[in-house]
Amino acid sequence: MKKTLNFALTFLLGMFGVIGFVKADTSKCTSEMKSEFSKSVASASASYEFVYDDAGNVKGFDITVYNIPDKMNVLYSTNVEENKKSGSIKIENGKGKVYDDNLTDIYSYSIEIYSLETGCNYKVKTLKVVKPKRNTYSDSVYCSYDETEKSSYCEEWITREINKSLDEVEEILKKNLVKSTTTEATSKCVDCGLDSIGYSLKDFYKKYKYTIIIATVLSIVLVGFAIVLLIKSGKGGVI
Repeated sequence: MKKTLNFALTFLLGMFGVIGFVKADTSKCTSEMKSEFSKSVASASASYEFVYDDAGNVKGFDITVYNIPDKMNVLYSTNVEENKKSGSIKIENGKGKVYDDNLTDIYSYSIEIYSLETGCNYKVKTLKVVKPKRNTYSDSVYCSYDETEKSSYCEEWITREINKSLDEVEEILKKNLVKSTTTEATSKCVDCGLDSIGYSLKDFYKKYKYTIIIATVLSIVLVGFAIVLLIKSGKGGVI
């Protein structure tokens, strides 16, 4: 019971502390102070970084801020209610981060940098980071071809929603695959059959056309040369 009460008090104090900070007094801020604050955070930035498990698979993201000067506080919040996150980022040596294990949704982090000067808790700068999600469409067999693997539909991690069904995406990728004949397909077979065999032969000929022509000409020359030699050597005997 005592632990529960302590936790509740800590939570409430923390919550009101953040609220109090956001509504902090800025009555002593001068234009010179604000200008200095702005200069000090000019190189501040933020981005996401992949976090991997022991098997090398992505398990989440670090939302990381860089080049945060001393006497600055960094608050963050997300822009969607169903994945609402907020709090303060601890800064050490100008850098700080917060971990996010969501792999299935796209949403933005708003990162606000405040000065900690007494009487001038001023919001100096706001940074934005869009957290990506894993694109399940990238598992499609149509994304296994050289011709389509660079398509935006085949990117493993995306920061914009794909407003199409899997069937619609695969139809688009299939059409692009048929149109493109400049690179060789991978070992995976899509729509195998006479059409796909014809496509492969046509693609092979286009890619190696000049090699085939040169090889054919050389073969004809060599055969002709061999015939001449046989004829010459057969003057005194039988060919």
